Amino acid sequence: MTTAILDPQTRTRPLPLRAAAPAPAPAKPRRSVVPLAWTRLAVWGPVTALAAMLAVHLAGHLNPVTSVLSSYALAPGTAGLFAVAVLALGAGAAGLGRALRTAAPAVGRAVPALLAVTAGMLALTVIFPTDAEFAPISLSGNIHRYAATVAMVAMPVAGLLTARRLRVGAWRRVGKAAALATGASLLTLVVYLVTCIPSVLPHTPLAEAFNAAFPGFNARGLTERIVLTAEVALVLTTGLSLLKATTSRRAA
Repeated sequence: MTTAILDPQTRTRPLPLRAAAPAPAPAKPRRSVVPLAWTRLAVWGPVTALAAMLAVHLAGHLNPVTSVLSSYALAPGTAGLFAVAVLALGAGAAGLGRALRTAAPAVGRAVPALLAVTAGMLALTVIFPTDAEFAPISLSGNIHRYAATVAMVAMPVAGLLTARRLRVGAWRRVGKAAALATGASLLTLVVYLVTCIPSVLPHTPLAEAFNAAFPGFNARGLTERIVLTAEVALVLTTGLSLLKATTSRRAA
């Protein structure tokens, strides 16, 4: 619709006047949607790790009680499967961190950072293989050991923070799942670290006390496998709980 007014110079010629354009409607707030790809990675990563590790044990010929998992990386028939298992677990941990940060900002930045550190350290254990049994400790072997230790510790700490920060609110079920899995992971980690004392700190009072309490103990491989299973379960159960909660929120 237009109207006309007189030109101020001639007072005769009408000038068209266009009506003002209507103000744009306010934009509707966009819903915060968690990328399901990251959440699914947090589920399928540990599932793949479990499948690959099972295949490693079926294909390998090592004693699962006395031989550490890293020994599979030194055998031609199992090195590839071992790498797949470790990298899949790392990918699942990284995916869980990204999904938690996007879905539940209350977890803060420490949890995704710790899970990213876990993924990076696991990748280092593949890049730098361990040393063969009874062989001198090399630079690669030292990097492998320290990276594996950092990964084993960082993951349950991330789970503990997740459980603590999501204990109330909309994501409390995710926090509860993380709390249960973290408790098992921390317990097994403490047992494993204690069994490592004679090899990590030989000729020390701690090693002597351990050997006196457990003479002839040689089940480090078994305790390591229990820790790995608990940490895979930590990522998997937290990822499944997050996936279920995310799917429910998207459907609402």
